[in-house]
Amino acid sequence: MPDNMDKNGNIEEYEKKYRLRNRRKTAFMMVLSALALLLAFTGGFVIGWFSSDKGFDQSNQGNNNSNNNSSNQFTASPPRSTIPVNSGPPSIAASICSRGVRAEYMQSCFPTKTFPNHYTIVTGLYPAHHGIVANTFYDPELGETFYIGSRNNNQSKWWGGEPIWVTAKKNNLKSASFYWAGSEAKIQGYRPDYWFPYDRSVSFMDRVNQLFKWLEMPADRRPMIITMYFDQPDRVGHLYGPDSNQLIDIGHYNIINRGPFGGIRIHGGNATELVQKLKCKFKHWSVYKKEELPYRLHYCNNRYNPADTSCNGANHGWDNLDPDMRTIFFAAGPGFKKSLTIKPFKNIELYNIMAALLLIKPAKNDGTIGRLNFILQNSTAVATQIAGQLGSVCRVPQDHNVYIDRENCSDCVCPDCKSSVNLTIFNQALRMTQQQEKESENRNFPWGIPRYRASLDTCTLYQNHYITGYSNTFHVPLFVGYHLTDTESLRPLSRIDCFRRDSRLNVAAQTSNCSNYYRSGYNRGHLAPNGDMSFDLEAQANTFILSNIAPQVYAFNAGPWLDLEKLTRDWARLFGSIYVISGSIVKADWKTVVGNPSYWLKGDIGSVVIPTHFYKILAKCQDSDQLLCDSSVMTAKPCKGKIDVIAFILPHINSFAPQCQTYNSYLFSHVASVRDIEELTGINFFPNMAPDLQDRIESEAATEMWTTF
Repeated sequence: MPDNMDKNGNIEEYEKKYRLRNRRKTAFMMVLSALALLLAFTGGFVIGWFSSDKGFDQSNQGNNNSNNNSSNQFTASPPRSTIPVNSGPPSIAASICSRGVRAEYMQSCFPTKTFPNHYTIVTGLYPAHHGIVANTFYDPELGETFYIGSRNNNQSKWWGGEPIWVTAKKNNLKSASFYWAGSEAKIQGYRPDYWFPYDRSVSFMDRVNQLFKWLEMPADRRPMIITMYFDQPDRVGHLYGPDSNQLIDIGHYNIINRGPFGGIRIHGGNATELVQKLKCKFKHWSVYKKEELPYRLHYCNNRYNPADTSCNGANHGWDNLDPDMRTIFFAAGPGFKKSLTIKPFKNIELYNIMAALLLIKPAKNDGTIGRLNFILQNSTAVATQIAGQLGSVCRVPQDHNVYIDRENCSDCVCPDCKSSVNLTIFNQALRMTQQQEKESENRNFPWGIPRYRASLDTCTLYQNHYITGYSNTFHVPLFVGYHLTDTESLRPLSRIDCFRRDSRLNVAAQTSNCSNYYRSGYNRGHLAPNGDMSFDLEAQANTFILSNIAPQVYAFNAGPWLDLEKLTRDWARLFGSIYVISGSIVKADWKTVVGNPSYWLKGDIGSVVIPTHFYKILAKCQDSDQLLCDSSVMTAKPCKGKIDVIAFILPHINSFAPQCQTYNSYLFSHVASVRDIEELTGINFFPNMAPDLQDRIESEAATEMWTTF
């Protein structure tokens, strides 16, 4: 029990009749509306913030040493689910929407459980990063189990990251919490200024009464942010199910969704064997080894073992892509725009917007600073991306003797190349003028050549029809990019199959060789596919240079990767044009890779690295008449700023159909955000794009697959 409980005032019997003070009437009515909406909708996170009418200018963000800021934030939350925006009392919904902002829906984090997502909201971190990875989990290092109601769950050792009340405390602002996850623990030495130990028996009305008491405090004692938790009708839904009479009797509109699969603790045996036995048994589940989990779940770095779970009634689900796992978002107050409906976003973004309203600098988190600033009355765009460095351009050597040595080496052309192929013509096409390079850049990377966040030993290689970012260390392409039109995708030429070394790369230090792949057990996987360039003989032939190739196991090359290539061509035909960026990922630190033979072809360190994942980023104009057709014109707005993006990160595994799904379903299960790929690769993919547009298209993973034929 905190020492200041008496100073704050314990919960007292609420007077049935009261008058609101005129100076706070508007704020209180907004709180009442939010709470009424909360009880009407339940399920989903209902969040209302009440801020000063100054809005927020991120350029002035920093420490706030005054406690007289005329803003209050209120965060109320029952557990997850989604509701139609027109359900519940129409007058309340209309009032809240007209006063502020609502999202089409908000996406929770995996797993869509109470404690992980509540703590994500106040820290901006994925569960695997803040440590609360489930409602119940076992820590093998501590030899202890975390579960709701345990004596040790309020110890600071469980709670990572920095919740918003700690950030507020560091900036001399007061906070209050009524049962929010983590509020009873001393995190970084701090708790909220006002808090209560959890007691389910405390009525909702008593909790609301306490909220008003906090808001009526003198300015020097009044909390600037308040977090509150309500557990109904979620608890009844858990006990009896979403369609039960008990739930209906509460009188709430609600959808509580089933997610009957937790983790499985292996009791002996081999994990790989167990996964194989469980795969494809039921259509309602997918079984992954930890390292093969879809990256979008942000769960691979979790060191805990999830506990076994079972479900008799209703449970919130696990896969946050499931539409039933979507939740609601409302925000109202002087600092917010009015009657604004926004696109879906992830709940990791909420911490930054709370910090923005409090005019304080957020701690490091997984959200994007400024991502939601556009919903504030007076906000400014924030450039959150580090521009990065361009790779060195590697060109055909001017020295004739050096060029001849590279062309005539014994390992330059792979043995399966037919003698009838005229390589001289195709190699000559690699001798590009600066004007030709600029035209290729305008066509294939209108938002700028991708840049590296850190200094890497790379080469930028220009072709007429695609551009490569090549690793001189790993000897694979880190990215390739090109623009594919509908007409180009419809003119297939016969495959040439003439792999050859890239004459622009140094024989000894930079390039991969035919011998690296010979009897390696790996296919030569195209990053710019032959099938996407088969509209032109030169374009097609120059996809077979080894600088465009990475090792791929056969089943992956002929399975998921080929499926994604075909889908890309389908979308080019359907939408008229598409921008494509493909690349390889080695999900390990540099020291591990260069010191471990298992990451290299034939176990030969320094030969060709074997990627752990491959990615593809696809961008299309929302309107087909906005396509960039003239490659001589440089523009950072080929779609006039109206762009849709979908991205995938595929684990490089030896399986044609890893989860026995249709290829579309499997690919969709591995959708990712561009920011996810940037985090794994250290590459900034759209460096010349306007910051607000870049934040929008890069921070969110697609929640629906693009239309197909």
